[in-house]
Amino acid sequence: MSNLSIANLAGRKPRPISSTAKGLAAAAVVLGIVGFLIGVLDGNPTDAWAGLLTNYMLFTQFGILGILFGAIANITNSTWMRPLKRIAESFASFLPVSFVLLIVLFIGRHYLWGWISPETFQLPHDPEMHHGPHLAHVKHWWLNEPFFWGRQLFVLAVFNLLAVVYRKTSRRPDEGAVAEVNKAGIAGWKGLEAEVGESQRKQKIMAPMVAIAYGVLWTFHSFDMMLSIDWTFPDAMFGGWQFSSGLLAMWCLANLFGTYYRKNAYLDDLIGKQQYHDLGKLIFGFGIFWMYIVWAQYLPIWYGNLPEEAPYLILRIYSDPWRLWSLALPFIIWLIPFWVLMPAANKMNPKISGAMALLVLIGLWMERYVVITATLSPTKIPYGIDDILMTLGFAGAFIFLSSQYLRKYPVVTLTDPYLKSGDHAHH
Repeated sequence: MSNLSIANLAGRKPRPISSTAKGLAAAAVVLGIVGFLIGVLDGNPTDAWAGLLTNYMLFTQFGILGILFGAIANITNSTWMRPLKRIAESFASFLPVSFVLLIVLFIGRHYLWGWISPETFQLPHDPEMHHGPHLAHVKHWWLNEPFFWGRQLFVLAVFNLLAVVYRKTSRRPDEGAVAEVNKAGIAGWKGLEAEVGESQRKQKIMAPMVAIAYGVLWTFHSFDMMLSIDWTFPDAMFGGWQFSSGLLAMWCLANLFGTYYRKNAYLDDLIGKQQYHDLGKLIFGFGIFWMYIVWAQYLPIWYGNLPEEAPYLILRIYSDPWRLWSLALPFIIWLIPFWVLMPAANKMNPKISGAMALLVLIGLWMERYVVITATLSPTKIPYGIDDILMTLGFAGAFIFLSSQYLRKYPVVTLTDPYLKSGDHAHH
């Protein structure tokens, strides 16, 4: 890639964030904090803690998906993903916030994880409190506080470390190339060709590490943070379910953020029909896979009427008030996007595919809310203004942090040998 083309790409900065937009992002974060405090002080703090955990799990996963996107691009040698790679990397800017949120969740642990105090915590399907305390004792080797919180800190530490190292490796040749164009330099610079080769080699080594870490560590994190709320439910497929729904979310985020930066960072020649077509196919395909995983969990429990597992599903699928929320999820996450994105023209239409991506993300938020909150509030859906404000706060922080990253560093991987124009980006 010539210096002229590097200079051209490096000059494509996202449009400056207006003071109004910054103010709205800050207001959203403040309102999110206020919403959480209102919920905590409203007489039933469990509902507020459940809402906080729901958003923590979703947006922390979003942050991890940012480096996973790049890892998949490196593993598959894909060209169509390259214009979106740096945009996705910006998502990982949220991960340091997750550390703070984990500490906050530690403060409210007694409201969320009943196995901490099984003698006083009543599960909805265990009114006599015989089954729950017994299993809490049996599983104490795994569900005990020092080990539990040590695992969560380890997971976040690994992903934060991977994000720092992976993103630094990815952007170093770009920063050096821009410095060369500006007649400057960076420490230890070996020349553009050598730096690009070394960066690609290191990313190839790190990419499988990122993918394996996501598959293993996020699975355990999901088991711990969500499934252990009802520690009597033995679901071996839960981790795979959360793994696959995260990949579905990744394609949706790439679609939405790619559309925004396509216009606001002047990337029309890099993000085109090829990207939208492939993202549309992936949203379409992973929506089907999500439905398959859900059905694969439901069918043996229903068919076998398994006594240890049936109460978990009965509460969410057959009992009011959670039944409608649960039954709506297949329509929101799978069926509606399935029909809408079936034509190729709809996949390549940013407005249509973007609307489906947003719908799926809303459905994935609802999925986590049902999983987390139904056990804690079996007789009512406590969704209210505090949950809306918290979600807005998380979204505001996520968008602001990712946008700041892309203001600081090149918005595309401009020295990447796999970077092609939108019309020439094939698989």
